[in-house]
Amino acid sequence: MTKTEKPTAPAGEMAASPSELALLGRIEKIEKEAGAKAIAVALHDNETGFELHYNADRWFHAASTIKVPILLGVFAAIDRGELLPHSRVHIRNRFLSVVENIPFRVESVRDANSAVHNAIGKMMRVDELAYHMITTSSNLATNLLLGVIGPESVTETLKQLHVDEGIKLKRGVEDELAFDEAALGATIEVPTLDGSTVRVKVPEGTPSGRVLRVKGKGIPGSKGDLLITVQVVVPQRLSAAAREAVQAFGIATSGEDVRADLLDAAKK
Repeated sequence: MTKTEKPTAPAGEMAASPSELALLGRIEKIEKEAGAKAIAVALHDNETGFELHYNADRWFHAASTIKVPILLGVFAAIDRGELLPHSRVHIRNRFLSVVENIPFRVESVRDANSAVHNAIGKMMRVDELAYHMITTSSNLATNLLLGVIGPESVTETLKQLHVDEGIKLKRGVEDELAFDEAALGATIEVPTLDGSTVRVKVPEGTPSGRVLRVKGKGIPGSKGDLLITVQVVVPQRLSAAAREAVQAFGIATSGEDVRADLLDAAKK
């Protein structure tokens, strides 16, 4: 259904009720007032059986809503006896990206909660991490729980519950060095060889393969430097708004030959 279409019922089904029409009208009003590029609603009331669909088949990045399927995976693992609510998990902040197993961390300044970050190096219970994942939206707690049960276990649980349609869980949260960070420049946290972290400034226009040097942060006990190879992660799926932004970027930079250096190198 588009913004201009009126809800109509398929042949053999009842026409939309006044309450459904009113709810659809409110959704369209919110969409218009917000200037949203895309909005979707899929509603099912288990008690009354009421359903409402508005662009319900559209794909979106899950963001924090992916934490609910992960919670289901945790409950299922407890039900199978693989975990206990009071099982203890070592709190760490180092994970491996789905892109070439590049280490990454959840930056505390971008997380919604500091309680789990404050417990790094200590132990927390599974039920405590689940609480922080859902109630305080902790990304660190999310990645820790996902590391315990695994994405495959969550996917299998969703299949068993017949709620897997439209959900693809492949990685944890904050698993990215975004293109905009490399293009515009950013300061990111990078793990060092002694287990600590160091904040590194990524210069504007940094390409994949660029090596950054952090003086004095090499092998512990030495005076060597830490060498960091930048890997720019390209999103596998773009929202409509992101696609428009990338297309606008392409138009704005259409006069630049990004392959010029490659051609010059090939001639040498």
